[in-house]
Amino acid sequence: MLAGQNHVSLKILGFLSASLSWLPFVMVPSFELPVWLPLSCVATSATVSALLNRDQWLVFAHVSTASSFVGLCIGYAIWPPSDKPGIAIPLFVTLGTVSSAVVAVVSSFVASRFSVRQQTLRFVALIVLILAAGVGPTFLTVAPISNSLGGAK
Repeated sequence: MLAGQNHVSLKILGFLSASLSWLPFVMVPSFELPVWLPLSCVATSATVSALLNRDQWLVFAHVSTASSFVGLCIGYAIWPPSDKPGIAIPLFVTLGTVSSAVVAVVSSFVASRFSVRQQTLRFVALIVLILAAGVGPTFLTVAPISNSLGGAK
């Protein structure tokens, strides 16, 4: 990717990575995944995007934060929890968004101080971003299988 490009693909992949990572936690809360897993996807999306385009590191932090908010809102709109009171949903969305913002800003700032110059490393970083975007859907497909086998209680 050239430095003069708009990097729309980085923004789209970063958005998908951060927003889809929250869906397994909302859909299957009894799956008991660690809370650092979606935050690591948020950090990965912000870090890799900032590594590939150092000039727009703050944009990538905002994209990761906004996509976390969107992912949480969409997840709770589709799968509202039946065992939690209604006041808990805005609290979870707020805490998830604030923690995502902190993680995204710190990780993209640190990554903006480094540079990936070799084309091979840039390609590997883009593959890592694509894999991070697939973490949420992967757990979404595994969760129903685990529930039917009695894995989550």
